[in-house]
Amino acid sequence: MADVGAGIMPRDEIITGLLDPKITAGMPGVSVQNFGGIGSEAAGNSPLSKTAGVFDVAENMIWTHSKHMVSFGGEIMWIRPNTQAASGGRGSLGFTGAFTELPTNRSATGEGLADMLLGVANSVSTGSVIHSEERGRYYAGYVNDQWTSMQNLTLNFGLRYEYLTPFRDTQNRMANFVMDPGPLYLQFVPAGDSRLPRALMYGDKTNYSPRVGMAYKVPHVQDLTIRSSFGIFFAQDQGSGVTSRLSSNPPFYNYGAISESSDQLNVSTGFTLSSSTVIPRPTPVSGSAFVLVPTFAGGLTSWPTHYKNGRVQQWSLSVQKKLPWDMLFETNYVGNHGVHLLAREQGNQPTVLNGTTVQSRRPLAAVTQSPSTALASGMRLSTRVFRPNLKNVLPREFLFEIQSPMGMLST
Repeated sequence: MADVGAGIMPRDEIITGLLDPKITAGMPGVSVQNFGGIGSEAAGNSPLSKTAGVFDVAENMIWTHSKHMVSFGGEIMWIRPNTQAASGGRGSLGFTGAFTELPTNRSATGEGLADMLLGVANSVSTGSVIHSEERGRYYAGYVNDQWTSMQNLTLNFGLRYEYLTPFRDTQNRMANFVMDPGPLYLQFVPAGDSRLPRALMYGDKTNYSPRVGMAYKVPHVQDLTIRSSFGIFFAQDQGSGVTSRLSSNPPFYNYGAISESSDQLNVSTGFTLSSSTVIPRPTPVSGSAFVLVPTFAGGLTSWPTHYKNGRVQQWSLSVQKKLPWDMLFETNYVGNHGVHLLAREQGNQPTVLNGTTVQSRRPLAAVTQSPSTALASGMRLSTRVFRPNLKNVLPREFLFEIQSPMGMLST
Protein backbone atom coordinates (compact mmCIF):
# COMPACT_ATOMS: atom_id res chain seq x y z
CA MET A 1 0.00 0.00 0.00
CA ALA A 2 1.34 3.43 -0.86
CA ASP A 3 0.50 6.83 0.55
CA VAL A 4 0.99 9.86 -1.69
CA GLY A 5 1.84 11.98 1.31
CA ALA A 6 -1.59 13.52 1.79
CA GLY A 7 -1.90 12.26 5.35
CA ILE A 8 -4.34 9.45 4.53
CA MET A 9 -2.30 6.84 6.44
CA PRO A 10 -1.76 6.97 10.20
CA ARG A 11 1.77 7.65 11.38
CA ASP A 12 3.84 4.44 11.54
CA GLU A 13 7.60 4.66 11.99
CA ILE A 14 8.23 0.89 11.51
CA ILE A 15 11.50 1.47 13.37
CA THR A 16 11.50 4.00 16.20
CA GLY A 17 13.25 7.14 14.98
CA LEU A 18 12.84 6.46 11.26
CA LEU A 19 10.41 9.40 10.97
CA ASP A 20 11.14 12.96 12.04
CA PRO A 21 8.85 13.99 14.95
CA LYS A 22 7.40 16.72 12.72
CA ILE A 23 6.08 14.07 10.31
CA THR A 24 2.52 13.53 11.52
CA ALA A 25 1.19 11.00 9.00
CA GLY A 26 2.32 8.14 6.78
CA MET A 27 5.30 5.84 7.02
CA PRO A 28 8.89 5.62 5.76
CA GLY A 29 9.65 4.53 2.22
CA VAL A 30 10.49 0.85 1.75
CA SER A 31 12.00 -0.38 -1.51
CA VAL A 32 12.14 -4.11 -2.25
CA GLN A 33 13.92 -5.39 -5.31
CA ASN A 34 11.50 -6.52 -8.05
CA PHE A 35 8.50 -5.13 -6.14
CA GLY A 36 6.74 -1.79 -6.05
CA GLY A 37 7.55 0.71 -3.35
CA ILE A 38 5.87 0.52 0.03
CA GLY A 39 5.19 3.55 2.21
CA SER A 40 4.72 7.25 1.57
CA GLU A 41 5.84 8.23 -1.89
CA ALA A 42 8.12 11.17 -2.58
CA ALA A 43 5.55 12.62 -5.00
CA GLY A 44 3.89 14.41 -2.12
CA ASN A 45 7.04 15.07 -0.04
CA SER A 46 4.48 15.62 2.69
CA PRO A 47 4.30 17.89 4.58
CA LEU A 48 5.26 20.29 1.79
CA SER A 49 4.78 24.04 1.82
CA LYS A 50 6.32 26.43 -0.71
CA THR A 51 5.70 30.13 -1.03
CA ALA A 52 7.58 32.75 -2.97
CA GLY A 53 7.24 36.50 -3.19
CA VAL A 54 9.03 38.71 -5.69
CA PHE A 55 8.75 42.48 -5.42
CA ASP A 56 9.92 44.13 -8.63
CA VAL A 57 10.59 47.80 -9.39
CA ALA A 58 11.70 48.66 -12.94
CA GLU A 59 11.94 51.75 -15.10
CA ASN A 60 12.84 52.12 -18.80
CA MET A 61 13.26 55.31 -20.84
CA ILE A 62 14.06 56.20 -24.47
CA TRP A 63 15.76 59.36 -25.70
CA THR A 64 15.91 60.14 -29.42
CA HIS A 65 18.36 62.61 -30.89
CA SER A 66 19.36 62.95 -34.55
CA LYS A 67 20.37 59.47 -35.73
CA HIS A 68 20.55 58.02 -32.23
CA MET A 69 17.88 56.25 -30.19
CA VAL A 70 19.21 55.75 -26.69
CA SER A 71 17.36 53.47 -24.26
CA PHE A 72 18.30 53.04 -20.62
CA GLY A 73 16.76 51.70 -17.45
CA GLY A 74 17.12 49.68 -14.29
CA GLU A 75 15.45 47.08 -12.12
CA ILE A 76 15.47 45.96 -8.48
CA MET A 77 13.91 42.72 -7.25
CA TRP A 78 13.40 41.51 -3.69
CA ILE A 79 13.19 37.68 -3.78
CA ARG A 80 11.61 35.80 -0.84
CA PRO A 81 11.39 31.97 -1.27
CA ASN A 82 10.14 29.95 1.73
CA THR A 83 10.17 26.16 1.86
CA GLN A 84 9.16 23.51 4.36
CA ALA A 85 9.33 19.89 3.22
CA ALA A 86 9.55 16.39 4.67
CA SER A 87 12.65 15.56 2.61
CA GLY A 88 15.04 13.45 4.72
CA GLY A 89 12.59 13.47 7.63
CA ARG A 90 10.74 10.60 5.98
CA GLY A 91 13.30 7.81 6.26
CA SER A 92 13.76 4.81 3.99
CA LEU A 93 14.82 1.17 3.99
CA GLY A 94 16.19 -0.74 1.00
CA PHE A 95 16.19 -4.50 0.44
CA THR A 96 18.19 -5.68 -2.60
CA GLY A 97 18.56 -9.44 -2.04
CA ALA A 98 22.29 -9.09 -1.33
CA PHE A 99 22.09 -11.26 1.81
CA THR A 100 20.19 -14.19 0.29
CA GLU A 101 22.47 -14.64 -2.72
CA LEU A 102 24.53 -17.78 -3.26
CA PRO A 103 28.22 -16.84 -3.10
CA THR A 104 28.87 -19.05 -6.12
CA ASN A 105 26.06 -17.57 -8.24
CA ARG A 106 25.35 -14.06 -6.99
CA SER A 107 24.02 -12.63 -10.26
CA ALA A 108 21.21 -15.20 -10.56
CA THR A 109 20.15 -15.54 -6.92
CA GLY A 110 18.99 -13.38 -4.05
CA GLU A 111 15.58 -11.86 -3.41
CA GLY A 112 14.80 -8.51 -1.84
CA LEU A 113 11.66 -9.93 -0.27
CA ALA A 114 13.71 -12.71 1.35
CA ASP A 115 16.08 -10.11 2.80
CA MET A 116 13.10 -8.25 4.24
CA LEU A 117 11.74 -11.45 5.83
CA LEU A 118 15.24 -12.08 7.17
CA GLY A 119 15.07 -8.63 8.75
CA VAL A 120 18.26 -7.18 7.25
CA ALA A 121 18.18 -4.08 5.07
CA ASN A 122 20.92 -3.30 2.58
CA SER A 123 20.49 0.43 3.20
CA VAL A 124 18.86 2.78 5.67
CA SER A 125 18.60 6.54 5.71
CA THR A 126 16.77 9.12 7.72
CA GLY A 127 17.15 12.75 8.64
CA SER A 128 14.93 15.70 9.39
CA VAL A 129 12.50 18.02 7.68
CA ILE A 130 13.85 21.11 5.96
CA HIS A 131 12.67 24.63 6.69
CA SER A 132 14.13 27.71 5.05
CA GLU A 133 13.16 31.36 4.69
CA GLU A 134 15.61 32.75 2.16
CA ARG A 135 16.02 36.33 1.03
CA GLY A 136 17.91 37.73 -1.94
CA ARG A 137 18.08 40.90 -4.04
CA TYR A 138 18.69 41.44 -7.73
CA TYR A 139 19.96 44.71 -9.25
CA ALA A 140 20.30 45.51 -12.95
CA GLY A 141 20.87 48.53 -15.16
CA TYR A 142 21.52 49.04 -18.86
CA VAL A 143 22.10 51.59 -21.59
CA ASN A 144 21.82 50.98 -25.35
CA ASP A 145 22.39 53.22 -28.38
CA GLN A 146 20.81 52.35 -31.72
CA TRP A 147 22.69 54.49 -34.23
CA THR A 148 21.55 54.79 -37.84
CA SER A 149 24.97 55.86 -39.06
CA MET A 150 24.05 55.58 -42.76
CA GLN A 151 20.86 54.96 -44.67
CA ASN A 152 21.80 51.33 -45.16
CA LEU A 153 23.71 50.72 -41.87
CA THR A 154 22.39 50.54 -38.32
CA LEU A 155 24.67 49.88 -35.36
CA ASN A 156 23.77 48.90 -31.78
CA PHE A 157 26.06 49.41 -28.78
CA GLY A 158 24.94 48.52 -25.27
CA LEU A 159 26.09 47.63 -21.80
CA ARG A 160 24.14 45.88 -19.04
CA TYR A 161 25.17 45.22 -15.44
CA GLU A 162 23.57 42.68 -13.10
CA TYR A 163 24.16 41.67 -9.50
CA LEU A 164 22.33 38.98 -7.55
CA THR A 165 23.13 38.84 -3.87
CA PRO A 166 23.75 35.36 -2.42
CA PHE A 167 20.67 34.16 -0.55
CA ARG A 168 20.61 34.34 3.24
CA ASP A 169 18.17 32.82 5.72
CA THR A 170 16.17 35.09 7.99
CA GLN A 171 16.99 32.87 11.00
CA ASN A 172 20.57 32.01 9.93
CA ARG A 173 19.56 28.38 9.33
CA MET A 174 22.42 27.83 6.90
CA ALA A 175 25.92 26.39 6.96
CA ASN A 176 28.67 25.67 4.42
CA PHE A 177 31.05 22.72 4.33
CA VAL A 178 33.93 24.54 2.64
CA MET A 179 35.78 22.54 0.00
CA ASP A 180 37.60 25.48 -1.63
CA PRO A 181 41.40 25.38 -1.28
CA GLY A 182 42.48 27.90 1.34
CA PRO A 183 42.44 28.54 5.08
CA LEU A 184 38.84 27.31 5.48
CA TYR A 185 39.35 24.05 3.57
CA LEU A 186 37.15 21.29 5.09
CA GLN A 187 35.84 23.67 7.75
CA PHE A 188 32.15 23.63 8.64
CA VAL A 189 31.02 27.26 8.88
CA PRO A 190 27.50 28.22 10.09
CA ALA A 191 25.77 31.47 9.16
CA GLY A 192 26.76 34.21 11.58
CA ASP A 193 30.38 33.05 11.77
CA SER A 194 32.65 36.06 11.25
CA ARG A 195 34.91 34.12 8.88
CA LEU A 196 32.36 34.42 6.07
CA PRO A 197 29.50 36.80 5.20
CA ARG A 198 26.03 35.98 6.49
CA ALA A 199 25.11 34.26 3.21
CA LEU A 200 28.34 32.19 3.49
CA MET A 201 29.35 33.22 -0.03
CA TYR A 202 30.72 36.33 -1.65
CA GLY A 203 28.58 37.53 -4.55
CA ASP A 204 29.91 37.92 -8.07
CA LYS A 205 30.18 41.63 -8.91
CA THR A 206 31.79 41.21 -12.34
CA ASN A 207 28.57 40.77 -14.32
CA TYR A 208 29.13 43.30 -17.11
CA SER A 209 27.31 42.43 -20.33
CA PRO A 210 28.42 44.23 -23.50
CA ARG A 211 26.03 44.02 -26.47
CA VAL A 212 26.85 44.97 -30.06
CA GLY A 213 24.87 44.51 -33.24
CA MET A 214 24.80 45.49 -36.89
CA ALA A 215 22.29 45.49 -39.76
CA TYR A 216 23.72 46.30 -43.21
CA LYS A 217 21.83 46.49 -46.48
CA VAL A 218 24.38 45.79 -49.20
CA PRO A 219 24.37 48.56 -51.84
CA HIS A 220 23.96 47.77 -55.54
CA VAL A 221 22.61 44.30 -54.66
CA GLN A 222 18.87 44.17 -54.48
CA ASP A 223 17.32 42.91 -51.21
CA LEU A 224 20.56 41.57 -49.66
CA THR A 225 20.95 42.21 -45.92
CA ILE A 226 23.69 41.17 -43.49
CA ARG A 227 23.12 41.10 -39.74
CA SER A 228 25.54 40.32 -36.94
CA SER A 229 25.49 40.50 -33.14
CA PHE A 230 27.41 39.64 -29.99
CA GLY A 231 26.37 39.65 -26.33
CA ILE A 232 27.09 38.20 -22.90
CA PHE A 233 24.27 36.88 -20.73
CA PHE A 234 24.25 35.80 -17.07
CA ALA A 235 22.36 33.26 -14.98
CA GLN A 236 20.17 35.16 -12.53
CA ASP A 237 19.87 32.72 -9.62
CA GLN A 238 21.22 29.51 -8.15
CA GLY A 239 18.12 27.55 -9.13
CA SER A 240 19.40 24.28 -7.69
CA GLY A 241 16.53 23.00 -5.53
CA VAL A 242 16.14 23.33 -1.79
CA THR A 243 18.03 20.12 -0.94
CA SER A 244 21.12 21.47 -2.68
CA ARG A 245 21.11 24.79 -0.87
CA LEU A 246 23.16 25.74 2.17
CA SER A 247 19.96 25.51 4.22
CA SER A 248 20.19 21.72 3.80
CA ASN A 249 23.20 21.40 6.11
CA PRO A 250 23.14 20.30 9.76
CA PRO A 251 22.14 21.10 12.42
CA PHE A 252 19.23 22.77 10.60
CA TYR A 253 18.66 19.78 8.35
CA ASN A 254 19.44 16.08 8.88
CA TYR A 255 21.00 16.63 12.31
CA GLY A 256 21.42 13.17 13.81
CA ALA A 257 20.73 11.62 10.39
CA ILE A 258 22.08 8.31 9.24
CA SER A 259 22.80 7.14 5.71
CA GLU A 260 24.27 3.66 5.65
CA SER A 261 24.78 1.00 3.00
CA SER A 262 26.15 -2.51 3.41
CA ASP A 263 29.16 -3.92 1.60
CA GLN A 264 26.73 -6.22 -0.33
CA LEU A 265 28.57 -9.23 1.09
CA ASN A 266 28.46 -9.55 4.86
CA VAL A 267 25.20 -9.62 6.81
CA SER A 268 26.99 -7.90 9.70
CA THR A 269 27.28 -4.73 7.58
CA GLY A 270 23.51 -4.57 6.97
CA PHE A 271 20.90 -2.81 9.08
CA THR A 272 19.14 -5.33 11.30
CA LEU A 273 15.45 -4.79 12.05
CA SER A 274 13.97 -5.88 15.37
CA SER A 275 11.37 -4.74 17.87
CA SER A 276 14.18 -3.27 20.00
CA THR A 277 15.93 -1.36 17.19
CA VAL A 278 15.91 2.38 17.80
CA ILE A 279 17.38 5.16 15.69
CA PRO A 280 18.35 7.87 18.18
CA ARG A 281 17.30 11.45 17.50
CA PRO A 282 19.43 13.95 19.39
CA THR A 283 18.10 17.17 20.87
CA PRO A 284 18.38 20.01 18.31
CA VAL A 285 21.26 22.46 18.78
CA SER A 286 22.13 25.87 17.36
CA GLY A 287 24.49 26.34 14.44
CA SER A 288 27.26 27.73 16.63
CA ALA A 289 26.99 24.74 19.00
CA PHE A 290 27.11 22.09 16.28
CA VAL A 291 30.41 20.25 15.86
CA LEU A 292 31.03 18.17 12.73
CA VAL A 293 32.43 14.81 13.79
CA PRO A 294 33.80 12.11 11.45
CA THR A 295 30.93 9.73 12.24
CA PHE A 296 28.29 12.16 10.94
CA ALA A 297 26.76 10.59 7.82
CA GLY A 298 23.61 12.64 7.23
CA GLY A 299 24.76 14.47 4.09
CA LEU A 300 26.63 17.74 3.59
CA THR A 301 26.36 20.48 0.99
CA SER A 302 29.23 22.65 -0.20
CA TRP A 303 29.12 25.84 -2.27
CA PRO A 304 32.14 27.85 -3.42
CA THR A 305 32.73 30.76 -1.08
CA HIS A 306 33.53 32.98 -4.08
CA TYR A 307 30.62 32.12 -6.33
CA LYS A 308 30.80 33.01 -10.03
CA ASN A 309 27.59 33.51 -11.97
CA GLY A 310 27.28 31.36 -15.06
CA ARG A 311 27.69 33.39 -18.22
CA VAL A 312 27.20 32.68 -21.92
CA GLN A 313 28.84 34.52 -24.80
CA GLN A 314 26.59 34.42 -27.86
CA TRP A 315 27.33 35.60 -31.38
CA SER A 316 25.55 35.35 -34.70
CA LEU A 317 25.92 36.18 -38.37
CA SER A 318 23.08 35.98 -40.87
CA VAL A 319 22.70 36.75 -44.56
CA GLN A 320 19.26 37.28 -46.12
CA LYS A 321 18.49 37.53 -49.83
CA LYS A 322 15.05 37.97 -51.28
CA LEU A 323 14.51 35.86 -54.40
CA PRO A 324 11.90 35.87 -57.15
CA TRP A 325 8.44 34.41 -56.48
CA ASP A 326 8.39 35.82 -52.95
CA MET A 327 11.13 33.48 -51.81
CA LEU A 328 13.67 34.27 -49.09
CA PHE A 329 17.03 32.58 -48.70
CA GLU A 330 18.65 32.97 -45.31
CA THR A 331 21.75 31.43 -43.80
CA ASN A 332 22.61 31.74 -40.11
CA TYR A 333 25.66 30.99 -38.03
CA VAL A 334 25.12 31.03 -34.26
CA GLY A 335 27.72 30.30 -31.61
CA ASN A 336 27.53 29.98 -27.82
CA HIS A 337 30.26 29.58 -25.25
CA GLY A 338 29.27 29.16 -21.60
CA VAL A 339 31.67 29.39 -18.66
CA HIS A 340 31.26 29.18 -14.87
CA LEU A 341 28.15 27.06 -15.40
CA LEU A 342 26.86 25.40 -12.25
CA ALA A 343 27.83 21.73 -11.88
CA ARG A 344 26.98 19.27 -9.14
CA GLU A 345 29.26 16.44 -8.07
CA GLN A 346 29.90 14.07 -5.20
CA GLY A 347 32.76 15.49 -3.14
CA ASN A 348 33.28 12.46 -0.86
CA GLN A 349 32.77 9.49 -3.18
CA PRO A 350 33.88 6.12 -1.71
CA THR A 351 36.92 4.49 -3.29
CA VAL A 352 37.01 1.04 -4.90
CA LEU A 353 34.98 -1.70 -3.21
CA ASN A 354 36.77 -3.86 -0.64
CA GLY A 355 35.90 -5.58 2.62
CA THR A 356 35.58 -2.40 4.64
CA THR A 357 32.45 -0.27 5.07
CA VAL A 358 31.32 2.34 2.58
CA GLN A 359 31.84 5.14 5.10
CA SER A 360 35.44 4.19 5.86
CA ARG A 361 36.35 4.25 2.15
CA ARG A 362 35.40 7.92 1.71
CA PRO A 363 38.46 10.12 1.02
CA LEU A 364 37.40 12.67 3.66
CA ALA A 365 36.58 10.01 6.27
CA ALA A 366 38.97 11.60 8.80
CA VAL A 367 36.75 14.72 8.73
CA THR A 368 33.37 13.27 7.81
CA GLN A 369 32.00 9.95 6.59
CA SER A 370 29.03 11.77 5.10
CA PRO A 371 28.23 11.96 1.38
CA SER A 372 29.02 15.54 0.38
CA THR A 373 27.29 17.31 -2.49
CA ALA A 374 29.67 19.87 -3.99
CA LEU A 375 28.31 22.56 -6.29
CA ALA A 376 30.85 24.50 -8.30
CA SER A 377 30.65 27.14 -11.02
CA GLY A 378 33.26 25.55 -13.25
CA MET A 379 31.47 23.81 -16.12
CA ARG A 380 31.98 24.90 -19.74
CA LEU A 381 29.74 24.33 -22.74
CA SER A 382 30.09 25.44 -26.37
CA THR A 383 27.83 25.08 -29.39
CA ARG A 384 28.16 26.09 -33.04
CA VAL A 385 25.23 25.91 -35.46
CA PHE A 386 25.11 26.74 -39.20
CA ARG A 387 21.62 26.71 -40.73
CA PRO A 388 20.71 27.57 -44.32
CA ASN A 389 17.02 28.21 -44.86
CA LEU A 390 14.75 28.71 -47.88
CA LYS A 391 11.08 29.72 -47.53
CA ASN A 392 8.34 31.81 -49.06
CA VAL A 393 7.67 35.05 -47.21
CA LEU A 394 4.17 36.06 -48.35
CA PRO A 395 0.95 34.15 -47.55
CA ARG A 396 0.12 31.56 -50.16
CA GLU A 397 -2.12 28.56 -50.40
CA PHE A 398 1.03 26.44 -50.46
CA LEU A 399 3.66 27.17 -47.80
CA PHE A 400 7.01 25.51 -47.47
CA GLU A 401 10.33 25.88 -45.71
CA ILE A 402 13.59 24.00 -46.22
CA GLN A 403 16.23 23.86 -43.46
CA SER A 404 19.50 22.00 -43.16
CA PRO A 405 20.97 22.62 -39.70
CA MET A 406 24.54 21.56 -38.95
CA GLY A 407 26.02 21.91 -35.50
CA MET A 408 28.72 21.02 -33.00
CA LEU A 409 28.61 20.65 -29.22
CA SER A 410 31.61 20.59 -26.91
CA THR A 411 32.13 20.63 -23.15
